[in-house]
Amino acid sequence: MKRALAAAVLVASQSGCLSQIAAGSTAGIVGRGSIALQRSADPELVEAAIPGSIGTLEALMITIPENTTLRLTLARSYASLGFGFLADHMEEAAARDDVARMEHYKSRASAAFIRARTIGFEIMSIWEPDDGGVQGARANLDRWRNYLRNFERREQGGQLFWTAYAWINYISLNRDDPDAVADLPFVVALAERAKDLDHEFNDYAPHALLAGVQAAVPASLGGRPDLAQREFEWLIQQTRGTNLMYRVIYAKNVLVPLQNRRAFQEQLQTVLDAGDVSEDNRLQNLLAKRRARRYLAQIDDLFLPEEPGGASASGEASTEAGAATPAAN
Repeated sequence: MKRALAAAVLVASQSGCLSQIAAGSTAGIVGRGSIALQRSADPELVEAAIPGSIGTLEALMITIPENTTLRLTLARSYASLGFGFLADHMEEAAARDDVARMEHYKSRASAAFIRARTIGFEIMSIWEPDDGGVQGARANLDRWRNYLRNFERREQGGQLFWTAYAWINYISLNRDDPDAVADLPFVVALAERAKDLDHEFNDYAPHALLAGVQAAVPASLGGRPDLAQREFEWLIQQTRGTNLMYRVIYAKNVLVPLQNRRAFQEQLQTVLDAGDVSEDNRLQNLLAKRRARRYLAQIDDLFLPEEPGGASASGEASTEAGAATPAAN
């Protein structure tokens, strides 16, 4: 009887180990498969595939909850779904004045960003669990900044970036929520730490994230659209124009507030005229073209009428977007 019980325990133990090995192998395959999605030329197919991948990753996380690589892939999947597709559908609905559909996609995108942020926080707490991990560190801004100094490895920069990315996008969608906006200093500190650890991550994405914040915050609250402009021009130069989404974000988030209509048109037309400039950015670039087409169609709603001589009614002279000026790193 004792031998039989011991054998059963051994089999159960081995079964659990085998399950974890299998789960880890599957997670690795799914993670590597994300590269194939980024190279896809069919955005609709990818949008249909992502929820299935997310469901698989969520199930695997139950089996191997400490696998931070799996968690990072899952957080990135949620954040990419939220920005690349759900927020895009929300904007499309807003352009058609379809309020119900707009609210539907806003809710879904917000949920995706919150889930990505939650997973990111869990990874951070796995790496640095002392004093309550992330939840304990969020008690105040000074404590949060001290906590972020615990992350010292370059490879941690990517995970911090995706957490900040999801968090900032959530705030952007929910600007009417004072609690969400109150978190902005915390997410900026997180994005700055990600940049400190690996400023080249994912085509210099930490630079773009912080430049987007500089452009979105009003000048009265410390926003610097002029710095954001230089940063995006530098990004376009550094990536040799292979990341078309940078041009789109630059046009919408920087050139519209600056009321630079001519540069806005030039940037978005460059996006539409571009061919398949990067295999690894193919999907993102196709999504960038979708946004560029919509924003150009809205140009008269986004800009004041131009006065004779090329100046806008706001008094801003139109200037060439031309050569990029490197920003200070």
